[in-house]
Amino acid sequence: MALLIVKNGAARGSEFPLQDSNTIGRLAKNGIPIEDSRMSRENSRVYKLGHRWLIEDLNSKNGTFLNGNKIEKAVLTDGDEIRVGETHFSLVFDESDHPQEVAVSNDVNAKDMGISSKALSYSKFSGGDATQTSFHWIRQDLSQRDGGFRYLILLGAILFAVGLFFLIQIVIVD
Repeated sequence: MALLIVKNGAARGSEFPLQDSNTIGRLAKNGIPIEDSRMSRENSRVYKLGHRWLIEDLNSKNGTFLNGNKIEKAVLTDGDEIRVGETHFSLVFDESDHPQEVAVSNDVNAKDMGISSKALSYSKFSGGDATQTSFHWIRQDLSQRDGGFRYLILLGAILFAVGLFFLIQIVIVD
């Protein structure tokens, strides 16, 4: 069993046994809920893939740090230090996690994760200047914002739609 131990922050001393997939954030619905104002509601995800433990940032505002380096996605090893918001975690494996089988490198590639190269070509992990093909990035950004900001975006979209409707009416009538 792998454990995340809180080394610094509001929940100092707490231990969280890891399931196959765990989210870290301020929301109570997270597998690892932490009261930290510098943490997003759903900040990071720690999950198991085969014999490897991985961590990924969920497009959080303040990021996820592994051993002092900001990451988007990385392979975890025994003793890694994770910082999310102002909370510091330490990762501890026991014998059942087979730490000797965990890759030492933090370079996560698509083949190791079972992702096809075609799917990867549409993602931000493609390594190049790939074109975004959806509005996933804006949905992810809006999920990290407060309710007032989302209402302003919704109001703007409604006003745009109403303006477009009247413009079409003017063009059709003339």
